[in-house]
Amino acid sequence: MARPRLTGFARFILFLLVAAPLIYFGVAYFKGEDPVGQVREWTGMETTVTDREQDREAPLDCAALRAENAQLKAEVARLRGE
Repeated sequence: MARPRLTGFARFILFLLVAAPLIYFGVAYFKGEDPVGQVREWTGMETTVTDREQDREAPLDCAALRAENAQLKAEVARLRGE
């Protein structure tokens, strides 16, 4: 079976796919920045526990939790048609 040949342009693109991220991480590290943190920030992967806690205001006392639980169970039963 014949070996597929790569053109010069294809080799250049493959080189850039490997070299560009390495160069970026190297330069960012040299500048004293956190390159992995920056990529996480750009992609929105970074979430903290405090962000999740702020999304929902949870009641702190046991009675309120039991009342909310009963209310949710009643709603589930109503939606199921029980």
